[in-house]
Amino acid sequence: MTTSFKLLKAILSIALFFSTVLWLIFLIILAGILLGIDGNFGLERVAEDLDLTSKTAKLALVTYVLGAYAAIIYIINTLRRLVKSLDSGSLFTKFQCAGFNLVGQLIIWLVILSAVAEFIMKLIFASRLKVETSFPDFWLFLALGAFFIVLGQVFEKARLMREENELTV
Repeated sequence: MTTSFKLLKAILSIALFFSTVLWLIFLIILAGILLGIDGNFGLERVAEDLDLTSKTAKLALVTYVLGAYAAIIYIINTLRRLVKSLDSGSLFTKFQCAGFNLVGQLIIWLVILSAVAEFIMKLIFASRLKVETSFPDFWLFLALGAFFIVLGQVFEKARLMREENELTV
């Protein structure tokens, strides 16, 4: 069991590292845009549908990506702390219940806000009204968020049952 936890911690650490590096890169790009440096900074690969000729479009896109990556970094870090907590041997703690619930809520909010932000940016910067909710992106991550919330509720019920058993014995 500890081998799988070690692997999961390693995967989450790698994901946290790359997410942080990408966040720092977008922070540098934001600084470049604010300083008035011309260029697309490779942003056309991030948003293929948007017209990135204006400074406002670039600022909106980079600010959106920075916020999204900040949320992703927080989610990954919370998951790392949850895995460490589970690996320590203590199960059904208040932290684990709240952590799973928080991760689920953050994923759901991130997916919804991301879809709304993408819709608004396409409406403003691409001058077209287009609604997309593809299965792999939107619905799968909503289901993943709901799964974490359910897992948090199961942990909460198990914690209460464990406390009740400890009081009975």
